[in-house]
Amino acid sequence: MRFRQLFRADFDIPGIARFVLGPYWRLASPAQQQEFLALFENYIIQTFSGRLSQYAESGDAPRVTGSRLDPEGAVVSSQINLANGGGPRAGGHGPTVLPIRVDWHLTAQNGSYKINDVVVDGISMAVTQRSEFTSAIERQGGQVQALLATLHQQTPSALPQ
Repeated sequence: MRFRQLFRADFDIPGIARFVLGPYWRLASPAQQQEFLALFENYIIQTFSGRLSQYAESGDAPRVTGSRLDPEGAVVSSQINLANGGGPRAGGHGPTVLPIRVDWHLTAQNGSYKINDVVVDGISMAVTQRSEFTSAIERQGGQVQALLATLHQQTPSALPQ
């Protein structure tokens, strides 16, 4: 799968996984940490590959709109123009185009950059995922194993490759 290859090559998977697990990363055993890394990769692949396909099918490729240095590395800003299939715009001139801003947060690692967060229209995917995962663990009495079981259920067809 092409998205899995890109994800592994261009994203800081271990760094993102530690961040999204939050304080529970330190409480997890080394075996649970490794299991979470594999499950997290599968979860992200399953969750986001479909969404990215929707963007690709909408017509326009992402367009880089700028970049800037950041205390942790750099931010590359882009825009995806998503065609709204809801019919013509006012005046009857084709489908409505919804511009979506996407900021790619990069950190320097071993002479290259890795993506450590994607912010879509101001919403951090890492922060959102952290909130979801830590809430799930807290609902289960602070047990990391409960989140691992949930991820196994949600990604049954996505095997590590």
